Amino acid sequence: MATVTVAHLADEKFRVETRDHLVLVDQPSDDGTEIGPTPVELLVMALSACAAHYGVAHLRSAGLPADGLAVRGRWSMRSDPPRVGRVELTVVLPAPLEPEQQARLRAGTR
Repeated sequence: MATVTVAHLADEKFRVETRDHLVLVDQPSDDGTEIGPTPVELLVMALSACAAHYGVAHLRSAGLPADGLAVRGRWSMRSDPPRVGRVELTVVLPAPLEPEQQARLRAGTR
């Protein structure tokens, strides 16, 4: 089983480690200093990166152009208690797809 370790550094700053990789996350302070993305930004970054990875893999396996694929992640927060309320991912394809190709990409099938 894979492991991620999060260690509190100071204030609202954290060190996140997995394998040999390190990411610093925090909440912006009142004086504007930051050491990295917020945890929610990192969450949406990870979701967007997963969508990009699997989108490129699908396009390549179907023999379609994949270079230049991009994913834009947007989110909004809810309150009471504060949490992510909605995440939207927009995949920008490097080339137009036929409707049936688009449907297979969304479904993750060839």
